[in-house]
Amino acid sequence: MKMLPEHYEYLKREVEANLTVVPPLEEYQKAGMSAKRWRWDIMWAAKVSNWVGQNLYSYLNDDHIDTALKKITGTK
Repeated sequence: MKMLPEHYEYLKREVEANLTVVPPLEEYQKAGMSAKRWRWDIMWAAKVSNWVGQNLYSYLNDDHIDTALKKITGTK
């Protein structure tokens, strides 16, 4: 994973604190939405968009961020 460990730990804390803010993954999938959409909705629910823009996009792209989100949420 290309994400710096300190950035990963911050993102992990924020995402884990917001796992229950959005409906469960099963509900997303029943509605025809992907696990990726679910992961990203959790991240945005965590209100870290400014932090992501300032810290992650300077050296990562969406694929790198999604790899971290997969690890955090335990999804594929």
